[in-house]
Amino acid sequence: MKNRLTITLSTSILNQVDHLIDKKTIRNRSHAIEYLITKSLESNIQTAVILAGEKDDRPLRALTQINDKMLVQHTLELLAKYNVKNVFIATNSQGKAIEKIIGSGQKWGLNITYVYEDKPLGTAGAINNLKKKINNKPFFVIAGDTLTEINLTDMAEFHNQYKGVATMAVKPRPTKSTYDNVFMQGNKVVDFQASTNEQSVSLVNAGIYIFEPEIFSFIPNKLPSMLEQDVFPKVCQQKKLFAFTFQGIWFDISSDKNYLGLYKSSI
Repeated sequence: MKNRLTITLSTSILNQVDHLIDKKTIRNRSHAIEYLITKSLESNIQTAVILAGEKDDRPLRALTQINDKMLVQHTLELLAKYNVKNVFIATNSQGKAIEKIIGSGQKWGLNITYVYEDKPLGTAGAINNLKKKINNKPFFVIAGDTLTEINLTDMAEFHNQYKGVATMAVKPRPTKSTYDNVFMQGNKVVDFQASTNEQSVSLVNAGIYIFEPEIFSFIPNKLPSMLEQDVFPKVCQQKKLFAFTFQGIWFDISSDKNYLGLYKSSI
């Protein structure tokens, strides 16, 4: 269903719109304007990694049912909304349940590749395991226990503006010792510390990132290796880690109490 609206454009802009009309791909002015708006809403990053593994034999949080869908389905819908086409799901043997339900991702216009770990690689190790599969371009990474409506186009534009090795989405949150500590100066992360029982925070790592291919040079060969302990502190020391602060829906689903009763409406 489409709605009719009236807009006013300058002659110069309208001339540029008219140049797009070829009567085949772009049929008329209305189609040209719709095309331009659609393109402006898309992320220019085409690849994403979903980290859907777990330590030990704990149930996969990506399989958590939220409003009659698995959490991973909400994440895939978010990626499809912003025109991310290629998705790698890094998981363990439990992830066979994801593949059985999700399949190739054709339903969302996605191309999904499942990468199964025989043993825990850690958040950084799982990404390093994909080095040969990911093209030499920036890519999103989303934690499999994250529920969000973040605007990925805004995040990608921020990343392109500041040109760091990594951009981390952060959220203002009441102090909680289980969240990573993010300390900022402007939009640059000046210190990053993985969570401990003693520390408290007001800006938290939301588990959503954009990485340049250069990130692989920061990942150690040891296994398991973690973004939080082994990578982000080093990127931060080189002043190449930036923080994208966003508003809107975000829940950490790493434990039931973090979201139960909070998320009632459909994402």
